[in-house]
Amino acid sequence: MDSSEAGLDGIETQRSTGVSHDQSKQRYDSPINLITRRILRVFRALGFLQVEGEAATPPTGDTENVPEFFTSIRLSDLFVLPSEYVPMSPEIVSAVSAGEKEWLDVLRRYGKPMECLKSDGGYSVLHLAAAWGRVETVKSIVSKCPSLLLELDSRDQLPLHVAARAGHLVVVKVLVATITFVTARMSDEEREGLNPYVRKDVNGDTPLHLALRDNNVKTATFLVNTDQRASFLANKDGISPLYMALEAGKVSLVKAMLKTTKK
Repeated sequence: MDSSEAGLDGIETQRSTGVSHDQSKQRYDSPINLITRRILRVFRALGFLQVEGEAATPPTGDTENVPEFFTSIRLSDLFVLPSEYVPMSPEIVSAVSAGEKEWLDVLRRYGKPMECLKSDGGYSVLHLAAAWGRVETVKSIVSKCPSLLLELDSRDQLPLHVAARAGHLVVVKVLVATITFVTARMSDEEREGLNPYVRKDVNGDTPLHLALRDNNVKTATFLVNTDQRASFLANKDGISPLYMALEAGKVSLVKAMLKTTKK
């Protein structure tokens, strides 16, 4: 674990809604183009970019190579819901938690689609892999079943919540990059409705709350830089991540939360 270190409605009403769909596609000033360029920088840092050959085209038409499984994911794949949930076998729990390369073979022998599986705590296989920091397993699951990115456990937590609380920064970056890349194909309104960074669990905690609760400052900083608005959302106890950062004396993090832009 990394231990080195609301008022949403009011904020949301200040967002400009005057940019048309056609304008959002413009090459140089499109928010989606800016998002994609940031994603590509994350890809390079994580070693995701393909070494050679397999050209993939992001939604904005950027010609830089990106991982094939990102560009092959259809937007509709995010909304593929299972017809039923079935208990996850102890063998699958053990294989995914340990990050064993043979976990897919274990899953095939079990004979159930991975999106149907739930552990005793309501975890999906992606929750498990995220909780244990199994980066390669997370990548594999996301490529095969992206709908699990938005799957909730019994505490209404996404895999992003789980990874953030555990302080698995690389896993958080993988989840953020995947979510951002896929949802970049949506309209601003649709993307906002699925925003995982402001999603609250049963206690009203966002992923940013949970990262700060266990003093995972690097993870918290990354989340703030991804979506600053989560800094100001209060949980059921009326506590915001900004308050938590102030109370803990995390000066650089507080500055990041309060950073203003020309907008």
